[in-house]
Amino acid sequence: MHEFGLMQKVVASILSEMETQGVTPSDGHATVTLRVGAFAFHSEESFRQAFTVLTKDTPLRDARLILTVIPATIRCGACGYSGECPTGDADTHDPSPIGECPACNALAPLSGSNAVECVELSFDTAAATG
Repeated sequence: MHEFGLMQKVVASILSEMETQGVTPSDGHATVTLRVGAFAFHSEESFRQAFTVLTKDTPLRDARLILTVIPATIRCGACGYSGECPTGDADTHDPSPIGECPACNALAPLSGSNAVECVELSFDTAAATG
Protein backbone atom coordinates (compact mmCIF):
# COMPACT_ATOMS: atom_id res chain seq x y z
CA MET A 1 0.00 0.00 0.00
CA HIS A 2 2.93 2.35 0.68
CA GLU A 3 4.00 2.13 -2.96
CA PHE A 4 0.50 3.07 -4.13
CA GLY A 5 0.34 6.14 -1.87
CA LEU A 6 3.75 7.39 -2.95
CA MET A 7 3.03 6.81 -6.64
CA GLN A 8 -0.36 8.50 -6.23
CA LYS A 9 1.44 11.69 -5.12
CA VAL A 10 3.93 11.45 -8.00
CA VAL A 11 1.24 10.94 -10.66
CA ALA A 12 -0.96 13.72 -9.23
CA SER A 13 2.02 16.08 -9.28
CA ILE A 14 2.88 15.25 -12.90
CA LEU A 15 -0.74 15.60 -14.05
CA SER A 16 -1.09 18.90 -12.22
CA GLU A 17 2.06 20.26 -13.84
CA MET A 18 0.90 19.03 -17.27
CA GLU A 19 -2.41 20.86 -16.80
CA THR A 20 -0.67 24.03 -15.61
CA GLN A 21 1.61 23.99 -18.66
CA GLY A 22 -1.13 22.92 -21.07
CA VAL A 23 0.73 19.82 -22.28
CA THR A 24 -0.79 16.53 -23.43
CA PRO A 25 1.38 13.69 -24.72
CA SER A 26 0.59 11.79 -27.88
CA ASP A 27 -0.43 8.24 -27.00
CA GLY A 28 2.58 6.09 -26.24
CA HIS A 29 5.10 8.89 -26.59
CA ALA A 30 5.59 10.05 -22.99
CA THR A 31 8.27 8.84 -20.65
CA VAL A 32 8.24 9.35 -16.90
CA THR A 33 11.66 9.02 -15.31
CA LEU A 34 11.89 8.63 -11.54
CA ARG A 35 14.90 8.38 -9.23
CA VAL A 36 13.73 6.95 -5.93
CA GLY A 37 15.60 6.11 -2.74
CA ALA A 38 15.69 2.43 -1.81
CA PHE A 39 13.89 3.13 1.48
CA ALA A 40 10.90 4.72 -0.30
CA PHE A 41 9.15 1.43 -1.07
CA HIS A 42 9.17 -2.30 -0.38
CA SER A 43 8.69 -3.65 -3.89
CA GLU A 44 9.76 -2.21 -7.22
CA GLU A 45 7.15 -4.42 -8.91
CA SER A 46 4.37 -2.95 -6.72
CA PHE A 47 5.64 0.56 -7.44
CA ARG A 48 5.47 -0.10 -11.19
CA GLN A 49 2.04 -1.69 -10.88
CA ALA A 50 0.78 1.37 -8.98
CA PHE A 51 1.99 3.57 -11.88
CA THR A 52 0.06 1.46 -14.38
CA VAL A 53 -3.14 1.53 -12.31
CA LEU A 54 -2.95 5.25 -11.48
CA THR A 55 -2.28 6.39 -15.04
CA LYS A 56 -4.87 4.13 -16.70
CA ASP A 57 -7.53 6.77 -17.45
CA THR A 58 -5.22 9.79 -17.67
CA PRO A 59 -3.11 11.45 -20.37
CA LEU A 60 -0.24 9.32 -19.03
CA ARG A 61 -2.04 6.02 -19.74
CA ASP A 62 0.53 4.84 -22.28
CA ALA A 63 3.58 6.46 -20.73
CA ARG A 64 6.73 4.46 -20.26
CA LEU A 65 8.17 4.41 -16.73
CA ILE A 66 11.92 4.48 -16.22
CA LEU A 67 12.64 3.80 -12.56
CA THR A 68 16.09 4.14 -11.04
CA VAL A 69 16.46 3.01 -7.45
CA ILE A 70 19.13 4.84 -5.47
CA PRO A 71 20.64 2.07 -3.35
CA ALA A 72 21.06 2.19 0.40
CA THR A 73 24.60 2.00 1.74
CA ILE A 74 26.09 0.06 4.61
CA ARG A 75 29.06 1.05 6.77
CA CYS A 76 30.44 -1.70 8.98
CA GLY A 77 32.17 -0.69 12.20
CA ALA A 78 33.51 -4.20 12.73
CA CYS A 79 35.54 -4.62 9.53
CA GLY A 80 35.42 -1.16 7.91
CA TYR A 81 33.47 -2.25 4.84
CA SER A 82 31.52 0.53 3.14
CA GLY A 83 29.37 0.07 0.07
CA GLU A 84 25.97 -0.44 -1.46
CA CYS A 85 23.42 -2.57 0.31
CA PRO A 86 21.64 -5.16 -1.83
CA THR A 87 18.10 -4.04 -2.72
CA GLY A 88 15.50 -5.37 -0.33
CA ASP A 89 17.90 -5.98 2.56
CA ALA A 90 16.43 -3.26 4.78
CA ASP A 91 13.09 -2.76 6.46
CA THR A 92 11.87 0.56 5.08
CA HIS A 93 9.74 1.16 8.18
CA ASP A 94 12.67 0.86 10.60
CA PRO A 95 13.78 4.35 11.75
CA SER A 96 17.33 3.03 12.26
CA PRO A 97 17.74 0.27 9.65
CA ILE A 98 20.53 -2.24 10.01
CA GLY A 99 21.75 -4.95 7.71
CA GLU A 100 24.28 -7.72 7.53
CA CYS A 101 27.71 -6.70 6.31
CA PRO A 102 28.52 -8.57 3.08
CA ALA A 103 32.18 -8.79 4.09
CA CYS A 104 32.04 -10.05 7.68
CA ASN A 105 28.32 -10.71 8.39
CA ALA A 106 28.25 -8.30 11.36
CA LEU A 107 25.20 -6.09 11.78
CA ALA A 108 25.84 -2.54 10.60
CA PRO A 109 23.79 0.63 10.07
CA LEU A 110 22.27 1.36 6.69
CA SER A 111 21.71 4.80 5.24
CA GLY A 112 19.83 6.00 2.24
CA SER A 113 16.94 7.99 0.93
CA ASN A 114 13.24 7.38 1.44
CA ALA A 115 12.14 9.99 -1.07
CA VAL A 116 11.52 10.54 -4.74
CA GLU A 117 14.70 12.39 -5.71
CA CYS A 118 13.83 13.24 -9.31
CA VAL A 119 10.70 13.31 -11.46
CA GLU A 120 11.09 13.97 -15.17
CA LEU A 121 8.50 13.90 -17.94
CA SER A 122 9.65 13.81 -21.55
CA PHE A 123 7.96 13.40 -24.90
CA ASP A 124 9.24 11.56 -27.95
CA THR A 125 8.28 14.13 -30.58
CA ALA A 126 10.12 12.29 -33.36
CA ALA A 127 7.98 9.17 -32.86
CA ALA A 128 4.82 11.28 -32.63
CA THR A 129 5.46 12.86 -36.04
CA GLY A 130 6.92 9.84 -37.78
